[in-house]
Amino acid sequence: INKVFFKLFRDKPEAVDFFLKYIRDSSEGYKHLILFKPVFEFCAQTKGQDNREELMGLYIQAVLSAKTAPPSAAVEAFLPLVKSLSAEEFMEKIFPVVVKMMKRSPEAVAGSAVALFSSQTAHDMSKCIPEILPSLLQLIRNAEEARRDSAASIITSLAKQCSNFDTIESAVDAIQAILKGSEGRLAQVHQRLGMMQSLSCLCAVPGRGKAVSRVAAKAAEVVATFYKSE
Repeated sequence: INKVFFKLFRDKPEAVDFFLKYIRDSSEGYKHLILFKPVFEFCAQTKGQDNREELMGLYIQAVLSAKTAPPSAAVEAFLPLVKSLSAEEFMEKIFPVVVKMMKRSPEAVAGSAVALFSSQTAHDMSKCIPEILPSLLQLIRNAEEARRDSAASIITSLAKQCSNFDTIESAVDAIQAILKGSEGRLAQVHQRLGMMQSLSCLCAVPGRGKAVSRVAAKAAEVVATFYKSE
């Protein structure tokens, strides 16, 4: 099916414009995004073209900036675009929106962010962690398990793509500070376990040597202190 659509779009570029305009202007368009996946795949493969820019705008509007969590079909429809993002596109256009929405409405964007960060396997996330970690450490203490799981998935994805062990060490310090009460007493069990889970997620960072040993020693100290206090 995609081959048929791709031939149409190459022969008739105005067809792409027609579909994108329909999605953008129609109140029904966002409800059926998965039906337009061939359009998105075609635009994702044509980097530098105006249609790709418009598609990123639609992704931000329909998925990342949605007031409520978008349906999984909508998130899936944009996966071709998400997987093809360059480091510059991700850092300059997409990531700032995610940071803003994680502060404003984490429940709405968390599921979409899981798909986004798990797909960024070619980019270094070291610079992203300090900006978004505070919001994730809030979410991983949420009373709802699904939201805690979303936060854990994002932290794991970030750690897997982190090349800077100083960043991971700072994240461990932030977790330790919260456990010590920097943001108030963690009265509920799920809040304290959430912090332990975030620490476990950071262990996904790749690497070996002295830098890993230093961070591992600090993480072990945090865990030991936690169990003594419990």
